[in-house]
Amino acid sequence: MTSYISGSNSDNEERLGLIINATRVGIWDWQVQTGELTFNERWAEMIGYSVAELEPLTFDTWADNVHPDDLPHAQELLDKHWEAELESYELEYRASTILAGPASINLAG
Repeated sequence: MTSYISGSNSDNEERLGLIINATRVGIWDWQVQTGELTFNERWAEMIGYSVAELEPLTFDTWADNVHPDDLPHAQELLDKHWEAELESYELEYRASTILAGPASINLAG
């Protein structure tokens, strides 16, 4: 296993890209200090958009697509994470989509 993960950064990035594409996982990254949010195309597709259609990407981009009934719980868990009561942020929520109504999303970070 060690020989598989060793190698150049570009090789590891390529492997990671293959894994992300093969698993069809939606990826997000939030730079809290700047407010910058990044989604991959798969994440946007899960709610019926392209990344370009969602730009500019901010926390509100994500929050606007969380079902209103799920948003208070999402915020509560986020607050607990910031206060170090939770090691990681994990949430199952309903996302509003433009195609087929709510979609169940599992978020972790």
